[in-house]
Amino acid sequence: MIYSKPINIKESDFANFHLSNNIDLSVYQTRALNIFWAGFLIYILGYVLGTTESVNPKICQLIQSIGIVLFLPPSFYLVKAKIENNYLKILFIIYSIYILTVVFRGITFRYDSLKYLLFNADYGLFLYFVPYILLFPKKLLFYKKLFDVIIIFGVCFILFDIVFIKKLLYQSSDTQDFIEYFSKILSITCGFLLLTYKYHSKKRVIFSAAVMMISLLISVYQARRGLTFIFSSILAFSFLIFLFNTKWKILVVYLFILATTLGFFYAGNM
Repeated sequence: MIYSKPINIKESDFANFHLSNNIDLSVYQTRALNIFWAGFLIYILGYVLGTTESVNPKICQLIQSIGIVLFLPPSFYLVKAKIENNYLKILFIIYSIYILTVVFRGITFRYDSLKYLLFNADYGLFLYFVPYILLFPKKLLFYKKLFDVIIIFGVCFILFDIVFIKKLLYQSSDTQDFIEYFSKILSITCGFLLLTYKYHSKKRVIFSAAVMMISLLISVYQARRGLTFIFSSILAFSFLIFLFNTKWKILVVYLFILATTLGFFYAGNM
């Protein structure tokens, strides 16, 4: 008779294993994820620079090309065709068939058309493949890096505002489009951090709120009603979520009324 000594495993060991399994990525996955986000940032920033019309378009397209070379290979490595939810799996298959149909029907093998598909971040080719990020490893480290990228976008928004402050303060149809590109690509992502403020540090939440407020003020100044509504809605819902979870409800309501009054006063004197 073979006797084996029982292994004593504590409940905390299971918790630690489960937590480690959800946080850690392999070395190759971590490296691929870093390269992917670096390439994505370079591609987007190159596109935003191109919308300013202050930088040579060829230089911007060169920057975007570097971004494509960086983010495209890691994305193939990170995508794993494994969806646990059957309902989502069926929808994803239908979506993939639809995307392939749209892409192949829309591709024309002309130089201008291919360049438009590759370098236009608003209506180009890569926009259709954004949902495939759902197939990336669902680890906590992935979400942490995603939040880091959002903060970097917010920092870039502030820097771009400082560099192009003259254009932002000049009211014309050209500068109205100018602020739309800055806001909807760089700063609006900070709204996600505000809506999920409980999971982020105070510094990140304050910074995100500042970015959103600056975007709102510039949108009001440039008379962009759509952007004003979007940023106001995000800030309002973030405020409501914060209000339901804070102990200082009276003080928060007072500050909200004060800020709203100042906002109406500012808008009425434009």
